[in-house]
Amino acid sequence: MNTQELEELQRKKSQLQKTLRTLDEKETDLDARVKALQEKMVSKDIKELEGKIDAKHDAISKLESKIKGLEESFKDMHEKPKEPVNAQEKPPETKSTEEQVVVMNPQIAQGPPQKQSESEDQKKKRRFF
Repeated sequence: MNTQELEELQRKKSQLQKTLRTLDEKETDLDARVKALQEKMVSKDIKELEGKIDAKHDAISKLESKIKGLEESFKDMHEKPKEPVNAQEKPPETKSTEEQVVVMNPQIAQGPPQKQSESEDQKKKRRFF
């Protein structure tokens, strides 16, 4: 090999090494950008999740507050007896147990026993005439 060819090969080698270094640097830069973008995406996802968690905490807090208010209202309803609005108003009277027993007695609901015997007597009289 002559010197010109050798010099040409060395120049080519040096140019290829320079190109390789440039490509390595570019690869390193691109890799760094990929990592930065991934971190941004993860950071954004984390912020979204934190926002959703905060919204859930608010919703739970509102529901707990509502439950507490309803429980207090329920407790107040059962602790205080209802008073008539007007002092002259009387609370509605309930039927006594005797009245309920009388209404529920099946013999009275059928009618007095005398009516049944009268109708039978009339039927007997008709047969003989």
